Amino acid sequence: QIDNEGILLPAHARRKNLKWTETNRIILRHGNLTIDTSDNFLYQWPIKKSNIEIDEIEAFCLAKIKASMSDRPTIDW
Repeated sequence: QIDNEGILLPAHARRKNLKWTETNRIILRHGNLTIDTSDNFLYQWPIKKSNIEIDEIEAFCLAKIKASMSDRPTIDW
């Protein structure tokens, strides 16, 4: 499930959800959802066929990711 708060991951995933501040990119291609996170993890799940618009989902996710960029913690070594 993808909403304004972030991404709810499948029940068998180690994590329950991802916030937009933790996400770098979402790709929905060839029946697979790929999530690239800011901590260098890559999640990938097959999705059921539905009437979703791939471009709309990716545009929504990209807008949320860009809006959350300023809320990300800065890494100061």
